[in-house]
Amino acid sequence: MNQNSNSIVIIGPSGVGKTTVADIISKKLNFEHCESDLFYEIIFNEMLKEDKDFKQKLDESISKKTQEQYKIAPKEKNWSRETHFELFVKIMSICEQKELENYHLEFVEWLINKHLVEIGNNNVVLDMAPTCSHYSDKNKQEQFRKLLSKFEHIFYLVPSEDIRESLDILKDRRIYANDIDQIMYEETNKYFIESGFLQNLATHILYTKNKTPEEIANVLLEKYKQNNKTEEMAL
Repeated sequence: MNQNSNSIVIIGPSGVGKTTVADIISKKLNFEHCESDLFYEIIFNEMLKEDKDFKQKLDESISKKTQEQYKIAPKEKNWSRETHFELFVKIMSICEQKELENYHLEFVEWLINKHLVEIGNNNVVLDMAPTCSHYSDKNKQEQFRKLLSKFEHIFYLVPSEDIRESLDILKDRRIYANDIDQIMYEETNKYFIESGFLQNLATHILYTKNKTPEEIANVLLEKYKQNNKTEEMAL
């Protein structure tokens, strides 16, 4: 049996409700909720250590409030979503796409191999941020797929089977801080939904349209329990 046979991974576009659903599930199962957004500081710290020019550019381009917040340890859970997104947008503007994807992949590898596998934590709900799942390079897509293959329960959340409807629903859920915010949000979601990359990684697909987070969590848990029963019978 897989080392992470109990753990659950939730993937999907921004705004679909991954974090809320993951929080509900982790409480019901008494699992750790590992929200990848809250570990994202690892990427920034590595960038800041390796590239002084990058640090200067970043300090010059982001607000003082955000500068203060990204110094906070991720486990403190004091990051706001606005802080995370502002940092991501600024880093996107400073870095080449290839360089950014390298950092994302290193982060996911650290999160899964170091934080979950090596410490033997087999009772985790991992809420995977879309910003850590976006790879234009085929080799990096394959590396990401292999990292997620360590898990037997991967749930992809999306509003609807219809791509256009899904994008419209997600677009209406967000209040945009500015035009860059809107463009980044919509383009990222368009990539994830249209490419089918995350969907193809999933063991289950859940459609969230007209469902509350509690209802989505209940459906997910039912499928999760059915999976575990099937695995037990196979043994």
